[in-house]
Amino acid sequence: MKTLWLFLTEDDKGYIFYEVKFRKNPLSSERVDKEIAQVNGCGLDCYRYGFISRSGFAQELYDRDDLILISLEQMYK
Repeated sequence: MKTLWLFLTEDDKGYIFYEVKFRKNPLSSERVDKEIAQVNGCGLDCYRYGFISRSGFAQELYDRDDLILISLEQMYK
């Protein structure tokens, strides 16, 4: 059985979608884009997307303004 952790927050600008990833490798740009496409396909109108990753992120993801990236290290500081 696969465990999926998703949550949605709302602020004055709209919705932010978050997903927790437990992968062994850093989260890639391709995977992030796939997840965002799935969210958009469900009809959710989000202006930002947050990802929490056990193994970190591909470097190019840090240049994107539409993402909130949280590593496991950051959660336990």
